[in-house]
Amino acid sequence: MKLTSVNERLPAYGEPVLIKTNGVLQHITYILDGADDVPDWFEPCHFEADGLALRWDKVESWIYVDDVAKALGAE
Repeated sequence: MKLTSVNERLPAYGEPVLIKTNGVLQHITYILDGADDVPDWFEPCHFEADGLALRWDKVESWIYVDDVAKALGAE
């Protein structure tokens, strides 16, 4: 399972991903979101949770949830 560095590229907006931050792969599914007037950020997918959103530059790497499922043999 290969994670993609945020310095290499960011995922598509709204696609579910797992992120790695502070050296730890997070167990919460995130999505990339953004606005024209602020930097992009990752936030938990399908629920509001104050304090869990992260600016993109605080995330080390990411992987699409679908790619994790394929790597584990589940489709």
